[in-house]
Amino acid sequence: MGEVQVFKGIRYALPPAGDLRFRLPVPVSLSDKTIDARSFSPVAPQPGRLSRFSGPDCLSLNIWRNTKADGSAPVLFYIHGGMFMRGSGREAVLDGTLLARDWNIVVVTINYRLGMLGFVDLSSLDSRYVANPGLHDAVLALQWTHDNIAAFGGDPANITVVGESAGGSLVSLLPMLDDAAPLLNRLVMMSGIPASLLPAKTEERLVQCFLEHFHIRNAHDLSRLSDGEIVAKTSALIRKSGLGSGTFQPTVDGQYLKAFPTNLIRHNQYRPVPMLIGNTRDELSVMGHPLLREHWDLQGIIDDGVSHEDPSATKSILSLYAQEYGKKEARIQLVSDMIIRTASLFYAEAASRTSQVWLYRFDLRPAAMRLSGLGAVHSSDLPLFFGNLLQGIGKVMFLSLHDLPAARQLSHEMQADVVRFMKDGTLPWARAFTDGFIAKCYDVPVRFDEPIPLEIYRSYQQTTYYAISMQ
Repeated sequence: MGEVQVFKGIRYALPPAGDLRFRLPVPVSLSDKTIDARSFSPVAPQPGRLSRFSGPDCLSLNIWRNTKADGSAPVLFYIHGGMFMRGSGREAVLDGTLLARDWNIVVVTINYRLGMLGFVDLSSLDSRYVANPGLHDAVLALQWTHDNIAAFGGDPANITVVGESAGGSLVSLLPMLDDAAPLLNRLVMMSGIPASLLPAKTEERLVQCFLEHFHIRNAHDLSRLSDGEIVAKTSALIRKSGLGSGTFQPTVDGQYLKAFPTNLIRHNQYRPVPMLIGNTRDELSVMGHPLLREHWDLQGIIDDGVSHEDPSATKSILSLYAQEYGKKEARIQLVSDMIIRTASLFYAEAASRTSQVWLYRFDLRPAAMRLSGLGAVHSSDLPLFFGNLLQGIGKVMFLSLHDLPAARQLSHEMQADVVRFMKDGTLPWARAFTDGFIAKCYDVPVRFDEPIPLEIYRSYQQTTYYAISMQ
C-alpha cells in the first residue's frame, strides 16, 4: 500500500551458525552498504509448516511504517508465539500494514532462536555458551529497534513491547532484565504465561537428556550436529524428557534471569511500566475438540496439575468449576486457568502494586467457532489485533462472511485501545486490582466482567502452583 513502507528481513545479528551456535547473538556491524529489504529472511530452524523457510541466517526483524511517520510515531515491538518451538515474524496474520496505515504507528516483528537451539542451556559444555539464547536474541532485537527506529519514523522513547503465547511469556521477562528494562515503555501480554519457565534443576535434567539423546560428550561432538539433525529429533527428545509441551522454555539460570518474574515483581526487582494483560475466554478449548483431543491427554494434564496439591483444596476447586461452568465446559476452563490464565493474573496482581495494569479478555465466538466447539480459543485475538481477519486462525473464524462486519468494528475498537495505551499509557476502564477485578471483554457487544470468577482466582492463591510461581 502506498501509505505504508515495509522493510523485511533486516538482520540485527549474525547467523547463529558454526561457532556462534548456543552463544550470545553477535550484533551486525554498522555499514553504509545498501541492503535488500524486499524479502523476509529465513525463519529460525523449526519443525512443522514453516520448516521449508528455515535457515541459520534467521536473526532478523521486519518493519512497517506509515509514510507520515516523522520520528514521533509510537513503536509496537511484537514477539511471536509458538511454544518456543515454532513461529516467526513473517506470518501473514502478523502483517503490520493495517496498523501502520490506520494508526500512524511503526510495527516491528522479529525472529529469535527456537527449540533446542534457543532454549537449552549447554553452558556446561563450553563457557562461551549461554542459557536462554532465544531470550538474548529478543533483547538484542529490542536494542536494535531502540537504537535505529528513529530512521523509520518511530520514537525510541515510546516503545510498547507486545507478545502472544510464548511471545507473551518472553515479554513478561523484559522488565526484569537489566539490559532490556530501560528500552521499553509499555507492555502488552496476550495469553502469556509468566510461570512458563524451567527451574535450574529441571533444566539440568533436560540438558542431560539432550546429551544422552544425541550421544554428546563435549562441545566438539555438538559441533558435528547440524541444525537439521537437531530439529528432526525434537519430537523424540520431548518424549524422552517427559516434559511434554513445556520442554523448551526459558530457564531461571540465577544470573541473567534471576528468579520467576512474579517473584521479582513482588520484591520490586523490575522496572514498573504500564501494562495491558489479557487472555481469550476459551484458551485451550482445542484440547477438548472431538477431532483434536486424541492428541492431548486432557485428564492426564489435569491429574498431573493437581498431583502436588492438598486433596481438599483440589476438591474445592473442582467443585467451583462445576458450579460455574457446568460439567461439559468445566474441564476446559480448568486447564485453561491452570496452564495460562492464573499465571498472568498472579503477575498482574503483583505488578499492580507499583505499575498501572489493565486487563482484557477476548470473548468473540463467530458462528464457525461456536459450531466447532472451539469458541474464543488461544490466539483467536490475533487476527483482530492486527486487523488481518482472514489470516491465521481467522480463516476458520470467518468461514461465515456474515460475521465479518461486526468483527471489523470490534477490531477497530481493540486497535484504538492499544494505540491509546501506546500513546498515553492509560486506558478508560478500571485498573486491575487497584480499582477492581475487572476486564474489558471484547465481544459483540463489548462488556466488562471478571477475567475469571473471583472465587476461583482466590482459591488458586492457596495452591502449591501459586507458591512455585513466586519462587
